[in-house]
This record gives sequence, C-alpha cells and structure tokens, in this order.
Amino acid sequence: MEDIERRLLGTEEPQQIKNPEDFEGFDLSKAKFDHAIMHQVSMHYADLTEADLRGANLHRANLHEADLSKADLSKADLHNVNLKAAKLIGADLPFADLYKVNLHGANLLSADMTKANLRGADVGEADLTRANLSGANLFGANLCAADLSMASLRAAALNGADLFEANLNGANLSRVKNLDKAILPEGWREALEAAGLIEPASE
Repeated sequence: MEDIERRLLGTEEPQQIKNPEDFEGFDLSKAKFDHAIMHQVSMHYADLTEADLRGANLHRANLHEADLSKADLSKADLHNVNLKAAKLIGADLPFADLYKVNLHGANLLSADMTKANLRGADVGEADLTRANLSGANLFGANLCAADLSMASLRAAALNGADLFEANLNGANLSRVKNLDKAILPEGWREALEAAGLIEPASE
C-alpha cells in the first residue's frame, strides 16, 4: 500500500492516511498505477478514467461501479476482481488476466480485450458492443444476455461459454474455437449447422 500512497500523494515518503486500503469514491483519473501491487484494494465508485494500470496486480480488488473508461489495463492481473456494473468504455485490456472476474452488467463498449483471459468470468448482461475479443479465452465464461453486437470474437475460445440470450448480431465469429461446445442463443445452433460452420449435435 505504501507504493499507492506515494503515487496518490506525490511524496517521496509514504504518508499515513485513514484506511489506506479504501479509495471508495476517490478521483483517481489519469493516475499512474502501472505495475503497482494493489491486492484487495477497495475502489468502489472510484473515478479511474484514463488511469494507467498497465501490468498492475489488482488481485481480488473491489472496483464495483468504478469508472475505468479509457483506462489502460493491458497485461493487468485482475484475478477475481469485482467489476460488477463498472464502466470500461474504450478501456484497453489486451492480454489482461481476467480469470473469474465479475463483469456482470459492466459497460465494455468498444473495449479492447484482445487475447485476454476471461476463463470462468461472469460477463452476463454486460454491454460488449463493438468490443474486441479477438483471441480471447472465454472457456466457461458466463455471457448470458450480454450484448456482443458488432463485437469481434475472431479466433476466441468458447469451449463451455454460456451465450444464452446473448446478442450476437453483426459479431465477427470467424475462426472461433469450440463454438459447437458453447451454449448458443436460441436459433443460432441450427443456423450455424445449416451453414456448415459447426457439426450437428450428436443424438
């Protein structure tokens, strides 16, 4: 936490502040947290727009309803982070580790999640319109009722992903891996089978 305090307060020596692990509601826009270790930090409702979080370790942090629009989270460790209902509009998350992250109801409009690890993540009811998920690992991810319209899922791995009631209108599904092993929206499996893009389900 000393590293975080020093960056927030602009001091050479860390200062003592009340509840240093709690930054609920703080204005941290454009803050420089690249490669910082921020385990279990609470940033509920915090403003992290355009923040630099490249390579940061936010393991089990609470970012519920935080605003990370246009933040740079490339290669960040977001294991088990709570990002429920957070705003990540235009955020950069390429190669980020989002294993079992909670992104339920989050706004990821136009976010870049190229080759991100979303294995076991909860992305249900999230807005992923125009998001780039090319090469992402979505093994076992919950994408129920997510809006993936115009999103790129090119070469993404969807083994066991739950896309029930998801909006895939205009989505790029070229070279998607294990699409036949995903739970698809109503009517999609039949259409993909008819087009020869997946094998018919075995009886």
